[in-house]
Amino acid sequence: MKVLMYSNHFGGPTTTFIISDLSGIAAVHKVIYACVGITNDQFSYEDVRVLPYRVNPVLKKIRWIQEKNGWRLSFRSSVFRTSLNALLDEFKPDLIQFNFGYEALMVTDNLESRHQKIPMVINFLGYDAS
Repeated sequence: MKVLMYSNHFGGPTTTFIISDLSGIAAVHKVIYACVGITNDQFSYEDVRVLPYRVNPVLKKIRWIQEKNGWRLSFRSSVFRTSLNALLDEFKPDLIQFNFGYEALMVTDNLESRHQKIPMVINFLGYDAS
């Protein structure tokens, strides 16, 4: 099975559980780990793909105000969408696995219709669980 794992950041000191999940899944399946940034090089994995996700600082502030007030929650980004869907076209995963529900929204907001039927598993951890 081919699994695409996604989290915004890879290698943070408080996310050792992600490395454990990755190691366990990669022992029996082909895994690509996608993220928007590598926090540090404390951990390593042979196939980490960094996808660009840029938001204009002014637009970021406006989005934060909208989110805070419950008016809007959107992670659409044409740059991220293009690179994400190109990776999905290349890898053709059987499953997408997310480590946080909030981060899953970044991906689902940017999926093209041909990828929307890929099964997804979302771990609700930390603030997601509440």
